[in-house]
Amino acid sequence: MKSVIFSDHSLLQMQERGANRDEVLETIRTGEKIPVKNQCLAYRKNFQFNKKWSKKFYRLKQIMPIVKEERDKIVGNYSLYILFLKLTKINIII
Repeated sequence: MKSVIFSDHSLLQMQERGANRDEVLETIRTGEKIPVKNQCLAYRKNFQFNKKWSKKFYRLKQIMPIVKEERDKIVGNYSLYILFLKLTKINIII
């Protein structure tokens, strides 16, 4: 299994956007793999949330990091998208 490298900036983005390192790692390891531009990959995974974020209640949290896979490692310094989902509405935190 390839190691995953995060910059300090990436770790700060996770915290500010409502995700943690373990969730992002799980998304990369077990989430849906999606090719994106510039030879990067997105991984997407939904997590049960059932909590408030920014004073609103959400049932699901979808995590989608954009990464670059190299021969021996995965570099997670690109983008991180977090979607908080209700049953009928999507709010995007970018």
